Amino acid sequence: LEIAQKMLLQPRFSEEDFKRVKKQMLESIKNQRTNPGLTASKAFSKIMYGNAALGTFATGTYETVDAIKLDDVKRFYQENYSPNMANLVVVGQYGEGDMKGRLKFFEEWKNSNAKLPEMTAFPKYEGPQIFLVDKPAAAQSEIRVGYLANKYDYNGVYFKTTLMNFPLGGNFSSRINLNLREDKGFTYGARSFFSGGKEYPGPFVVATAVRTSATDSAVVEIMKEINNYRKNGITDEELKFMKSSILLSDILNYETSRDKGAFLEEILRYDLPDDYIEQQDEIVKNISKDDINKLAQEYLKTENMVIVIVGNSYVVKKRLEDLGYGKVKEIDADNIKLKEFKL
Repeated sequence: LEIAQKMLLQPRFSEEDFKRVKKQMLESIKNQRTNPGLTASKAFSKIMYGNAALGTFATGTYETVDAIKLDDVKRFYQENYSPNMANLVVVGQYGEGDMKGRLKFFEEWKNSNAKLPEMTAFPKYEGPQIFLVDKPAAAQSEIRVGYLANKYDYNGVYFKTTLMNFPLGGNFSSRINLNLREDKGFTYGARSFFSGGKEYPGPFVVATAVRTSATDSAVVEIMKEINNYRKNGITDEELKFMKSSILLSDILNYETSRDKGAFLEEILRYDLPDDYIEQQDEIVKNISKDDINKLAQEYLKTENMVIVIVGNSYVVKKRLEDLGYGKVKEIDADNIKLKEFKL
């Protein structure tokens, strides 16, 4: 705690440390180009959020990081490290009274009334589009399919869409994974999921890596599974399996101190009631086939989705254009100019 106190309230910000960390960050950003999965996720986020801060990967770009000076870091600390932006969670052997005494140094932390920056508007696309990041000689293609969906909630549309997604791509025996992995042998795994923040919507995403020769076929199968689920709905067996899997998994979710800390942190971050897990369990128990099917029809509209692929353009571009989604847009994942596309 003494070390934490010094780091938080009296940081050194030495030139030597700054140069070392900056060099490490720049090397990390350069190495990101060799990771096709990371490249696909970066490109997908940029296409979802455009020029808003959420569209930029957490490490920034080489150019933005290279431009940062030590004085910028010091100024950011003064303006943004503030107790009004912070939560503290402790899980351990000490009681509340004891921990309050040990953490009394937090009273020294001055409030700068920091605020999160406002987001610019997010782009909206006219129909499905394919974006391709060329990775010459790649043996596999990374695929992301999705659209910008909903904000996080614990008991509303967002939570219920995660239940709806479970049979589609939310577990190993889901439709998308069984099709692409077990039936077609295109990939080692495929999944889909919804994500969302407290203030801003997150995307629905289908993510997988397939062998290069199967890139266009994988896109066809992904779209087919989504459309089929949306049209025909969930089966009785899938509904039963979803409910039992989610309810039984809750038993193991809060065993360790780390698990308990993450649980409390989530309650603080999203202003959740203490019994939100019990409320979610009741939703899982009572949700019906009709409820799931209505959610699928409303939130799995493939006509709203974009397709992002990182792969060998020489092999896959023509095949992708033959799918009927229009001309493939080749992009640089680190320098996407959205004004060139139909928004």
